[in-house]
Amino acid sequence: KKFLKTINPNLEKIYLLVLAFIIALVTRFTGPYGILIVSAIMVSVSGFHWWYFSHGYILPIVNPLASMTVTYLGVLLLKYINERKEKSYIKKAFGQYIAPAVLEEILKSPESLKLSGEKKYMTVLFSDIEGFTTLSGQLPPEEVSHILNDHMGRMVECIQQTGGTVDKFIGDNVMAMWNAPQEQKDHAARACETALLMLGALKNRGNWMEKLGIFLNIRVGINSGEMVVGNMGSSGIFDYTTIGNVVNLCSLL
Repeated sequence: KKFLKTINPNLEKIYLLVLAFIIALVTRFTGPYGILIVSAIMVSVSGFHWWYFSHGYILPIVNPLASMTVTYLGVLLLKYINERKEKSYIKKAFGQYIAPAVLEEILKSPESLKLSGEKKYMTVLFSDIEGFTTLSGQLPPEEVSHILNDHMGRMVECIQQTGGTVDKFIGDNVMAMWNAPQEQKDHAARACETALLMLGALKNRGNWMEKLGIFLNIRVGINSGEMVVGNMGSSGIFDYTTIGNVVNLCSLL
């Protein structure tokens, strides 16, 4: 007289939805180890079904396992799509403000977005335009902006050509660094090559500046040594930069 009984189909559907919801929550709010929790839940559910069957009730195992597997893979896919969208948004939003090398490091390790610093042997470069303050006072603001943007565009190209990171613009001065955030064993040589490229770009500009009778001359300072590099500023707004006596001496050079 031990007959097997089936469960109400409506209750089974609710049961499947509850399991799918639990798996969705676990997958959504856990990291790479979420697969272990999901696996443990699936094993537990299988054990429960066996126990339930031993008490004379039929509760199909295929549907719950399929439901949990599909939910897990679906949520994983959604997480992947959302992460891709976020990375694309960050690149688009901050690509004009942050050096490409720094941006790549942020995308790889978002947790690095905090106030911190480390000592590192690096090379820094400062380059400004000789007599630009006097020149800017003699020209209309539009022409000053045009000249400066054109010049900085060329200088940045030279820096990026050698794998340098543009730290900041200070008026007509551009500051760059090598060996951070990415490792570059030949950082000093790269900075020297950049200086030569800058001088070459200045000689070969052959554009509208000559027509105006404006001939720019740049000054370049390079220095290598141990300095502090990292995110500096306030808890709300900070900048990836480098500081120290080595940097101060470079700006004076």
